[in-house]
Amino acid sequence: MKRKIAEKFNFHKNTIKEKKAANKNDSPFPYLAASTQLDNAEEIKEVTESIAPISKWGMIITAFVTGFFILWAGLAPLESASIATGSVVLHENRKTIQHLEGGIISEILVKEGDVVTQGQPLMTLNATSATAQQQLLLGQLRNALATEARLLAERDDLTEVNFDSIYEAGLANNKTEEVIASQKRLFETRRATIIGQVDILQERIMQYNDQIEGLSAQINEVKAQSALIGEEVKTVSHLLDKGLEQKPRLLALKRKQSELKGQAAQFISEIATIQGSISEVQLQMINVQNEYLKEVMTELKDVQQQVSDLREKLLASGDVLERTIIVAPQSGKITGLQFHTLGGVIAPGAQIMDIVPQNDKLIVEARVKPEDIDIVREGLEAKVMLSAYKSRFVPRLNGEVIYLSADKFTDEQTGQHYFLARIEINEEEIDNLAANVELYPGMPAESFIKTGESTFLNYLASPIIDSFRRSFKER
Repeated sequence: MKRKIAEKFNFHKNTIKEKKAANKNDSPFPYLAASTQLDNAEEIKEVTESIAPISKWGMIITAFVTGFFILWAGLAPLESASIATGSVVLHENRKTIQHLEGGIISEILVKEGDVVTQGQPLMTLNATSATAQQQLLLGQLRNALATEARLLAERDDLTEVNFDSIYEAGLANNKTEEVIASQKRLFETRRATIIGQVDILQERIMQYNDQIEGLSAQINEVKAQSALIGEEVKTVSHLLDKGLEQKPRLLALKRKQSELKGQAAQFISEIATIQGSISEVQLQMINVQNEYLKEVMTELKDVQQQVSDLREKLLASGDVLERTIIVAPQSGKITGLQFHTLGGVIAPGAQIMDIVPQNDKLIVEARVKPEDIDIVREGLEAKVMLSAYKSRFVPRLNGEVIYLSADKFTDEQTGQHYFLARIEINEEEIDNLAANVELYPGMPAESFIKTGESTFLNYLASPIIDSFRRSFKER
């Protein structure tokens, strides 16, 4: 019907144009032209009346479409997402091979692109310096253990030294017997010295004891004489009472008796003095032994600390020697080999090569804007778009946020702040990609992290509402 009305409208329109042209060019009388214009007005009215139903239906359709759009915009849910740019990375990341001490290259066992297994030797460094350092430390430890064994024997007052600790530590070599013999000689010398000092003091004590014995004998003799004189005094006193003896005789005997008592007291005093000297010598003997033991304990403490330090240094030296053989920390492919010359020097901490794991899971590391951190969290769904491929050939891949950094990072080049998110891509979708579509570490990717749902009207109104809120708070 609409088609017929349109054809009729075009027909009348063309007829009016033809009549206008004929009246303008051929009519010699003005009144005929006026008559023609009247006919044209009637035709226009007829056409207008025929078009009116079309306009009415157009307005109805427009109103219906507009109403449907408003209803859809207000009710239909649309997914909201945080857009984060990033790149595809290996889940375990590539391993950069470095060397702590550096050194001179002796042998290069791999080349660029080789596939290696974990623990496989990659490169060897000159071990001369590390070996010499280890041998020096082993010699020092051997001497320290021998010294410790000798001091332990001195502390415990043993007659022999037990050097088993050297053999138990695996330090026996052609120099071991020399070290042991040296410590034995020192042990015997020091032991003889302390024994000699003690013997001298003991001999002095024996001399003092001999003096005491002599004085004791003299005391006994004096006591015996004093007893005899006492008997004689009694006899003389008895005779004096009878008048048979003179008094001076009695006085002389008593004087002699008194002198003997004085001698006995003097001998007893000398014995006490000698006993004091014996106590002093005994104290000297104890001091000599204590000073010797104190010296031994001090030396033992120092040497035991030295043994402990040397053991730690040996462990570190063993690590240095072990690191002269550079091995693969994981299986993968060699890439970025930096050194190719035997005899080349590797600086401490320098990057030697990288190992990229094979068959490792690929994930996306994305940079989340700080203003979206309140709505992004672990466990949210995400859509990943591989920027290297055209979207009409490669669909968005489904993923999940498996990690979100606890604090923000700063890009050193741009100064922009971001939170790091890791997104795990569904392996089935990766397997379903076209044969010519592959994921490579470092490939750019854009992630759409689903944060919720909203309507189209909310999207349109949110900027305006936020603007009003800020405006009403301004002063």
